[in-house]
Amino acid sequence: MNCITYVNGSADAVYIGTDLGVFYRDSTLNVWEPFFNGLPNVVVTQLDVFYPGNKLRASTYGRGMWESSLYVPGSYAPTSAFISDKRIDCPGTVVQYTDYSAGSPTSWSWSFPGGNPSSSTLQNPQVVYNTPGIYPVTLIATNANGTSTVTQQDYITITSSNQPAPVANNVQRCGPGPITMTAAGSGFGVLRWWDAPGGGNQLSTGSSYTTTLSGPSTSLWVDEEFVSGVVDYTGEATNGFGSGAFFTANDIRGLYFDVTSPVVLNTVDVYSNSAGDRTIEVLDEQGNTVVEKVVSIPASPNTPYTVALNFTLYPGNNYFIKCRGLVDLYRNSTGAVYPLNSSFVNITGSNAGSPGYYYFFYNWVYTEITCNTARTQVTGTDTCFVGLNDIFAGGSLNIFPNPTQGKFDVSFDAGGSRNFIIRLSEPTGKSVLNETYESFSGEFRKTYDMSKIAKGVYVLEIISNDRSISKKLVVH
Repeated sequence: MNCITYVNGSADAVYIGTDLGVFYRDSTLNVWEPFFNGLPNVVVTQLDVFYPGNKLRASTYGRGMWESSLYVPGSYAPTSAFISDKRIDCPGTVVQYTDYSAGSPTSWSWSFPGGNPSSSTLQNPQVVYNTPGIYPVTLIATNANGTSTVTQQDYITITSSNQPAPVANNVQRCGPGPITMTAAGSGFGVLRWWDAPGGGNQLSTGSSYTTTLSGPSTSLWVDEEFVSGVVDYTGEATNGFGSGAFFTANDIRGLYFDVTSPVVLNTVDVYSNSAGDRTIEVLDEQGNTVVEKVVSIPASPNTPYTVALNFTLYPGNNYFIKCRGLVDLYRNSTGAVYPLNSSFVNITGSNAGSPGYYYFFYNWVYTEITCNTARTQVTGTDTCFVGLNDIFAGGSLNIFPNPTQGKFDVSFDAGGSRNFIIRLSEPTGKSVLNETYESFSGEFRKTYDMSKIAKGVYVLEIISNDRSISKKLVVH
């Protein structure tokens, strides 16, 4: 941001000038709106509001002075943009997308190749990815003034496991009851049972899981998790390899590094000239924040202080680690030679623009992550199930009147020949009416007089082939 100006008497309306042009925001907006109405998207060095003409004036670097009418809410087509809570993960992950479109769109159309669902019209959808691969994402945002489309190629990376997904067979039984699902993995990890194809709740571990089948079918999912792998080190071990000093000039300096296999960056060592909170962040190749953490670091100018980060990082090139805000940490200005390679993390250089510089973070300790496999769906089916809508050809049970003073009609279409029971029960389960019909077909209609039973709420059930449909009956 190069400059900022406030609009007097507004709902906290603010214009900012940046290297990419002018942006606007007020208290009614959730995001900064790009404001290029009559303005170039170049470096803007100064902004002023000319109130007599309701104009915004902008001075630019090398492009002279520009003038535009002030921002008018609801007058612009949207500019599609979005973010997600993760870009890289293992199979079975749930990605939360957040619409970040300018222009107050009123409808959204998302496309998620490789995801489930593969499309959505929600503003902020969740998507499950279960198959390793690299996938694009498209968002079309629309309002009354127009439509905007953005596609981010290679946006989501689902890292493959070194083992295939478990093999499992579906299960069948006749009627409700327990079923045992089984699966076989590689034998190198632990099988985990889930209630969803991504995210969800872990139900159990092991090669089998027993659940109750109470409907036509039920599905679970199983994957294989592996123990963490290699613990390794990278980076300069200490700051004793060359000259240097504590750095306070800005917060833009740091180190570039590549990750070739999923890891947890457990700790780094720093030399701090002053005590205070530091925000340590890792950016991806596009400058997006991958992970960050605020840590309290004591003054430790002469001995290394170990900072626990526990950053989960997935394969990628040109990651960048730095401090945001307060720095005042030691950096070497001579002696660094790149790359600094290790099993899965390679430090490739700094952004100093000169050789020999090494910034802030020494003695990196990390642990390899072995990604879990994709999830395999396992389905149990009741081969004798008769669905509630199949008990009666009409798919409905009618009770009239309800509430009643005691007399009421029961009607339904039984369809083909079948046996069934009509039962009226108190909430305690005690039956006050129980009738059996054998080989009945066609429309059933009967008037019941239950005026002698106590007032209250009852349950009327029609039971057929171990299946039932029920409705409440209120007697008053």
